Amino acid sequence: MSIGRPTDRPSARPGRFQPQQPVETPLVQLLRPDGTLTSDPDFAPTLSAGQVAEMLRDMTLIRRFDTEGTALQRKGQLSLWAPLLGQEAIQVGVHAALGQHDHVFPSHREHGLAMLMGLPVERLLGIFTGQETGDWDADEVRFHHLNMVIGGHTLH
Repeated sequence: MSIGRPTDRPSARPGRFQPQQPVETPLVQLLRPDGTLTSDPDFAPTLSAGQVAEMLRDMTLIRRFDTEGTALQRKGQLSLWAPLLGQEAIQVGVHAALGQHDHVFPSHREHGLAMLMGLPVERLLGIFTGQETGDWDADEVRFHHLNMVIGGHTLH
């Protein structure tokens, strides 16, 4: 018997891991192909104009922070930088959805969320220079240490 043949894997045995029927979910379309909004009472916006403006400001701040971090890394002033370009909105949305007792257990690209949670930019940059250990009080700020696993999704 040779290793690596499909029949040698436990998942290939008859009766194991039977496929499930996909669950049908209705399509929700909030934008028409021409870019105009549709109306759906289940997805009606509940944010005020002020909240939207604040979230846009936060996304802009995160983008600027990321742009500077990328530039510092390329100049050799940071040993590592995990760019978060394109992830600004999700971090702002997560921040808006957090309750007052919720804690964040972040990955390596969530320094924008850390900034929104009140961690000083200097301390965040210090992590990427190796001069900061991230020893802030996680219970106080509700933001735990950045998980810096790089390349952890490759096959083992």
